[in-house]
Amino acid sequence: MSRDVLAASFSISQQIILGNVLGIDHEESLKQPQSEGNCLNWIAGHILASRTSILETLGEKPFLSEEEEKPYRRGSEPLKLGDEGVDFDKLRAGLMQSGGIIVSKLNSLEDDYMEAEIDPKEVPIPTEEPTRNGLLTFLLYHEAYHVGQLGMGRRLLGKEGAIK
Repeated sequence: MSRDVLAASFSISQQIILGNVLGIDHEESLKQPQSEGNCLNWIAGHILASRTSILETLGEKPFLSEEEEKPYRRGSEPLKLGDEGVDFDKLRAGLMQSGGIIVSKLNSLEDDYMEAEIDPKEVPIPTEEPTRNGLLTFLLYHEAYHVGQLGMGRRLLGKEGAIK
């Protein structure tokens, strides 16, 4: 995927994320769906924790500390009301800030930087040619998956959909 397409795609993802987290308070963010699944706090925190890899790949610093990221990592226990998740206002601010940095950085990078090979262990799925571009394409797909979950979680809370 070209750098321009990645930047445009992350920009669209950013707009949808911000629409989906608007008007949700911390307590609402911790409400569990009736069946198994993750609350909005976990989904938003997981996207932000995943953005650590994106930011580091682009030479930037993560928004959350390593300690704050722990409850949002893959395989962690679901968060629920009464658990100590990161305050939803902080998650929302982190999503806003990190998304802006990602899009801006992608728009400023040279194609050579994006095509540089990286350690294959950094890519969550096996690939023949591990590059920054390939990793960021995978992470965009991962983010989009969870952005859809944010939208569903918002609707399960009885909120109007963010995309009209």
